[in-house]
Amino acid sequence: MKGILLKYIYYTLLLLTISFKNYAFTSQNPDYKVQQNYYSYVQNESTEQYIQIYHHSKSSEAFVNAWLASDYGVNQKQKMFKVHDVQSKIDNKIAILKFKKIADHLHIFLITQNNTAIYTYKNANVNLSIINEFTKNISIAPVYQVQQTQNKIYKSANKIFNYLFCKKLQQTLQQSSKLVIIPDQELAELPFDALLVKPYLNLNKEHPAYLILTHQISYINTINELTKISETEKKSDELRCLAFAPKYTSSTQINSLKTRSNSLQSLPGAVQEINYLQQLLAGEFYAGEVSKKIFKKAIHESFDIIHLAMHGKANKENPDYSSLVFPLEEGETNLDHELYSHEIVNIPINANMVVLSACETGVSKKINNEAQSIAQAFKNAGSKSVIHTRWNIEDLSSATIMKVFYDNLLAGTDKSEALQQAKIQFMCQNQASPIMKHPYFWASYTLTGNISPIISKQPNAKTKKHFIALFLTLIILTLSLGVFYIFKYSNIANNITKMSVYTALPLTLSQNKK
Repeated sequence: MKGILLKYIYYTLLLLTISFKNYAFTSQNPDYKVQQNYYSYVQNESTEQYIQIYHHSKSSEAFVNAWLASDYGVNQKQKMFKVHDVQSKIDNKIAILKFKKIADHLHIFLITQNNTAIYTYKNANVNLSIINEFTKNISIAPVYQVQQTQNKIYKSANKIFNYLFCKKLQQTLQQSSKLVIIPDQELAELPFDALLVKPYLNLNKEHPAYLILTHQISYINTINELTKISETEKKSDELRCLAFAPKYTSSTQINSLKTRSNSLQSLPGAVQEINYLQQLLAGEFYAGEVSKKIFKKAIHESFDIIHLAMHGKANKENPDYSSLVFPLEEGETNLDHELYSHEIVNIPINANMVVLSACETGVSKKINNEAQSIAQAFKNAGSKSVIHTRWNIEDLSSATIMKVFYDNLLAGTDKSEALQQAKIQFMCQNQASPIMKHPYFWASYTLTGNISPIISKQPNAKTKKHFIALFLTLIILTLSLGVFYIFKYSNIANNITKMSVYTALPLTLSQNKK
């Protein structure tokens, strides 16, 4: 008891000392004290001491504001937003989780519409090494894994969940259905959807309790996206889509699964995606003999959705040279047919959503505190949201997921829910298959950025056209019937006039009887 009291006195005195040192600033800017000191501690990798002060002061909002300041930069000239700026832009279903690793501790900053909190976990290095192994194993197709490795994946998925989500945080998140993750370091590669909220004991029959079953999960990479995650925009009357599925002539079969990597195998599933989109949306659709030149010409027009179903490859050492791979045309070198990240950044893209249905489009390397990848290149070029992949994706299963995703999206659901439901439906369809239910096939797809619906809850473009055609048909039918009855009853009227002499007397008698 004495030790606890002394510890409390120590942190109280430390907090008072910090307050006294910053009194001159706090008289004009109450948050500046916390922001400046937190930023200093972060720079010196001694955040733990300051977090302990938080736990004694119980001033969570000030500390989350301090985190915003430290990540955004206290010396930035731009207007710095605070917790209430974020809370005013999100609904009560959204929970934002920012992960930050300092030394051997992991700190989680929570923001909901009505709450802020900080959770601190010890032994981060040991647990993050488990995460590294898990993300490596889950990205390998199960047909190349022994059963022991698959069992280890499921055990790790539950162990990681229990480490990242303490009981108190789990209780808080029960009030939210949408998780927006801001990862840090090793966590940037972690597919949170594939974490298990409870152990997976019966590997043959039981349905795994994945986090994706209860929460819609999306991500953001930069702090200035916080106030834009659920921002809605004026919807156009008819969505326009630009979609590509190049034809690859290589017959090389590297493995038994067709993936959208840089092997340049033909991709029948990618062509299926584009053909399906063409049935749903207006726009420009290229499936077959297309090239990088055609893409760079078409991209300058205005589109709501850009969908690229093709081969992709990540350059982990130099992300500027991660690329989307078009077929090699006659006279081109190997460099000419690849669309590189550093080229994408310089293309003005005014799209609500870019879907990168290709391999490794989200594989990144952190440069200047920002994760650089093909997906981030499209975000930096102007797209409000990007759906990308964490590893090599299988061709036909990808087509299945994308079809359901667009069905949900065009029914008016938001992007995170549309992707969640597509993954769940894929799992349900393949529940009987021990191979296809593996998260390798569905957990790669990831949403980064704005999560709001791309269209109001109303019929999509094609459905609207059918409705208009039906409406016009009914009008024509009604007019035709009207003309028919007018003609018919005009003849009856003439007959009644001719008969009036004969019917007048009976009518009169009839009235007298009454």
